[in-house]
Amino acid sequence: MAQDQQTYRRATNAALAGLAVQTTLTFVLAIAGLESDSPAIRSATWAFLAGLPIWIVLALLFNQHRLERIEALEAEQLSRADAGTAAIFDEHGIDLQIASRRLKILYKWGLNGVSLGVAVCMLVAGGLNLYFKFFALSGQGINPFLHAIHPGASVGLVLCLSIAIAFIAFIVARYEAGMTRISEWQLLRGGASFLMGNFVMMALISAGLGFVLFDNVRVLGTMGMVIPVIMMLLGLEMLLSFVLGAYRPRRPGETPRPAFDSRILGLLTSPKSLAKALSDAINYQFGFEVSRSWFYTLLSQAITPLIAFGLVVLLLMSTIVIVQPHEKAVITSSGRISRIVGPGLHFKMPWPIGASENVPVGRLIPLSLGSASKGLSSTKAILWTNTHAEGTAEEKESYLVTAPTAMTSVNGVDEDEDTQTAKDKTPGTGLVGLQVVMQYRIVNDDNDKGILQYIKSASDPDELLRCIVERRLSQYLVTQDIDSLVGPGAIEGGKLLQTQIQNDAEEQKLGLKIEYVGLAAAHPPSDGGVAASFQEQVNVLQDSQTEIEKAMRSKIETLARVAGSQEQAEKILKAIAELEALQNNVERSAGQPKEGKDGAPAKSRKQALIEKEAEIDDLLASAQGLAAEKIFEARAYRWERAMTEGAQADRFSAQLDSYKQAPSLYRNRRYLEVLAESMDKPRKYVLAGSSDLPPTIRMDFKDATSSLEGIMSEK
Repeated sequence: MAQDQQTYRRATNAALAGLAVQTTLTFVLAIAGLESDSPAIRSATWAFLAGLPIWIVLALLFNQHRLERIEALEAEQLSRADAGTAAIFDEHGIDLQIASRRLKILYKWGLNGVSLGVAVCMLVAGGLNLYFKFFALSGQGINPFLHAIHPGASVGLVLCLSIAIAFIAFIVARYEAGMTRISEWQLLRGGASFLMGNFVMMALISAGLGFVLFDNVRVLGTMGMVIPVIMMLLGLEMLLSFVLGAYRPRRPGETPRPAFDSRILGLLTSPKSLAKALSDAINYQFGFEVSRSWFYTLLSQAITPLIAFGLVVLLLMSTIVIVQPHEKAVITSSGRISRIVGPGLHFKMPWPIGASENVPVGRLIPLSLGSASKGLSSTKAILWTNTHAEGTAEEKESYLVTAPTAMTSVNGVDEDEDTQTAKDKTPGTGLVGLQVVMQYRIVNDDNDKGILQYIKSASDPDELLRCIVERRLSQYLVTQDIDSLVGPGAIEGGKLLQTQIQNDAEEQKLGLKIEYVGLAAAHPPSDGGVAASFQEQVNVLQDSQTEIEKAMRSKIETLARVAGSQEQAEKILKAIAELEALQNNVERSAGQPKEGKDGAPAKSRKQALIEKEAEIDDLLASAQGLAAEKIFEARAYRWERAMTEGAQADRFSAQLDSYKQAPSLYRNRRYLEVLAESMDKPRKYVLAGSSDLPPTIRMDFKDATSSLEGIMSEK
């Protein structure tokens, strides 16, 4: 009994020592978190703080074990000294064993309550730290991977504190885990495993702080999200162990394993048990003692040199830099740029001191963004009624917001009014599917200025360029309606965006040259029959344009047929319009004999009218079309009539003179001329005999031209 009492006293002291170490490390880590303002250190502080209740309940439990042993020893001594007292203990032993009852209460409620509390604390603290680290910072536009430590913090001091905390946690955890070989001290395994988990967190933080010394904060920023995830996983494991432990049957006298005693972290505190478990698993799978074979024995003996050799090979391979023909490599040493090399094989300092980044300076870099997040499909036809995105047919497009189409007839806007004014008076917005196709290259000059700008401009220059393109695209789309974007606005927009994006890239010193920007696959939303309605409107517009083109073609044909060419016809029409204007001017100034309203004399206006008519005549005369033909025919007809009528007038004068000289002769002569003219063509019949007798006519009907027509007209 004395040995049992001393055993639990040592376990109590070990638990109190673990509590003191846990408290001290938590306090120091909290100070380091305030100094560095690091999310990773703040998360680890909560994990250290969650371990305090574990050591407290272990100290109380072992101390209660010690009191229970003292109580049992006293009861045994009294029972040996007095038989009556022994009878009292036999009858009322349960009521008098106060320490034993308290020990059972601690096992039932203390261990389970602390396990549940630590699990909830790890889940809540990990979830809140992950939320504020990732989601809250992302909502504010801050990259969570770069939000790692305060710029003014002393990285070296924080790194030393982190290494010291990790070292102390590891030593104490291993010491406490070594005590668990004694069955009475197995409960210390829960505190040792939890402290070992704290060591793992501090080791990760120390590695991240080491990268910060080389101007790389991304690793420490990542740890700010990894540590909360570890806390949540440990909390889930404790919660699951608590639930499963409530239903697991227990043997009498078995020491319960609390839920805060992590099975995962227990593998770190007892690596020999892990090796034994792996060895047993291998033997079970192969059916014989593989772990005792010569190969396994040789491998177990040479595993350390092989691992060391592999690490050395990897370290040497990290000194080699291979640059492709279209690339240049920026080689850094201790986070500072040392040189820029061209294509070929080069060497640098080993990792993590030296690093390199290959930059594709000899190729065009494509960029596609817009409605289709994965870009345009290369196998689908780009139609208004189908999706243009690359991938499955179920993938939906995200439509972009544009200015509303101007409804002039509805809003009462005049047709001559500015289009932008009409859009401003039209309520609402529009949606359009659109894809920006862009190509750019990294400036490759002789002094590598463009490459240096590209490397130093941002942690991710391509993502910054994408943000610039999205901003400029949104600004352009809100000034254009869908009718413009599916038409000439796409071409004009590509040129405008190229200029604006290039100016922004130069302002941000990205070291990029924008070679091409185009707006492709502009279409109305394909859902709800919108695209079909647009197609109907386009068909009507095409039919209208077709009719207009036909009318223009007919106009050109008519003008060319009339005037010989369209240009000549337009000159004639212009001259005719000027002639009509002069005629109107002459008519308005008819009551002003001296001068008109414009100050020009009336005679000058008439002279200008005559000259314009002459000009029109010359234009018509020089024309080679139907108009010139009609004019020439009219002139020929005019001269023919004039000459004919003149000849007839002269003939009449000569006939009149002849009549005056010999009227009787003129009449007889004219009679005979008329008779000769009338008897020239008709067929003549000569009848012989007396006129008193009726004539006898004999006709030959074989003659096809014989007939009685005109014969009996006269006697």
